[in-house]
Amino acid sequence: MKFREVITAVFLAATISSVRAAEYETGKLIEEVQCRHAQAQSYSYMLYLPTGYTLDREVEWPVLFVMGPEGGTEEGFRRYIRGAEKNSWIVAMSIQSKGDFARSREAVAAMMGDVFKRFAVDKKRCYAAGMSSGARMAFWLANERRQNIIGIIPCCAGDAGNRHRNQALAYGLCGGYSFTRWDMAVTFNKNIRYRGRLRFFEGGHIWADEDLIFDAITWLNGKYLAKKGASEEINRFSEMLFDEILKIYEDDIYFAYENAIVLAGVPKAPHADQARTIADKLEENPEIQLYIQGLKEMGEFVQKHFNTDANDFRNNRRTRQQKEDADALLELYAETPLARTIEDFGKSSK
Repeated sequence: MKFREVITAVFLAATISSVRAAEYETGKLIEEVQCRHAQAQSYSYMLYLPTGYTLDREVEWPVLFVMGPEGGTEEGFRRYIRGAEKNSWIVAMSIQSKGDFARSREAVAAMMGDVFKRFAVDKKRCYAAGMSSGARMAFWLANERRQNIIGIIPCCAGDAGNRHRNQALAYGLCGGYSFTRWDMAVTFNKNIRYRGRLRFFEGGHIWADEDLIFDAITWLNGKYLAKKGASEEINRFSEMLFDEILKIYEDDIYFAYENAIVLAGVPKAPHADQARTIADKLEENPEIQLYIQGLKEMGEFVQKHFNTDANDFRNNRRTRQQKEDADALLELYAETPLARTIEDFGKSSK
C-alpha cells in the first residue's frame, strides 16, 4: 500500500471512530438505544457512557449489564450511575428484560450483542447486576456467558436452586426483611462462598441505594485491578478513590474505612500505602471497632437464621429465637449504622 493510501486509510478510520464516539453523549443517561440486528430490533436498552469514554483508549472499557424486575426504568438505572462514572464503567440496562424468562434471555442477549458491536468494551471484563428477578437473570448470565461475565451484583434475590459453574465474584445486596434473605444467605454460603460478599441493608424487597451500589462496583473493580489492572486504570482508580475517601472522611468514617480497605488491596495503586494507613488509624477508633464487630455478628446471625433453606420464607416468617437474637444484637449496636438493618432482621419478611 502506498504512503498516501496508508494516510487516507488512517484518516478514514479516525473519522469513523470519531463519528461513532460522538453518536451518544457521554456522562448522560441515554433513555433508549435500539438494537440494530434485524432479529433483535424489538429489543432496546438504556445506556450510560462515562464522561471520559472514547473509542481509542488503550485499555478497553468494562461494561455492566443491568436487569430489573419491571424492565428498564430510570429509577433503577440511576442508582448505578455514580459508581459507573467514578469507576469508568459503561452501563446498559435492558428495557424488555422482565417477568417472562424466555423473552428476558432474548432481550439480554440482544443487548449484549449490540453493546459489543457499538462500543469499545472489554468482552472479557463484563459484569451483571439486577434486582429481584433481574438478580436471577444476573446469575443466569454469569453461568451462560462465563467467558464474558467476571462479576455480579445481585440485589434481593439469590439462585440457591441452581449449580454455578462460573468463577465470577459477587457482591450481594439484600434488604434486612426481604423475603429473599434466606435465598441470598444460602446462595452465598453454598455457591459463592469465598468469592464474594453479602451485605444487608435497611428495608425490605427493594433496590439498594446508590451509595451501596457504588461500594459494590468499586469493590469489584478493585479486585480486578489488583490482579490484572493496567497502570493507566490503576492510577485513575487510585486518584478517584483516594479523593472520595478524603472528601467524606470527616462526615462518614464508615464509608472512608470500607473504601480505604478496597484501595489498600490494590498493591500497585499510588495511594495504596496511604489508604492502608487510614484504615489502620480508623481501626483504632472505637466506633469502627464496634462496626467491624457488628458486621461479624450480623454474619453469624445470618448463618444461624437465614442460611437454612431458600424456601423457608414460606413457613419461617419470623421465629421467636430470631426476634430475641435480633433484639440482643440491637442493644449492642444501637449506636452504629447497622442498627436499622439489625432491627429488620427481627421483623417478619415481606
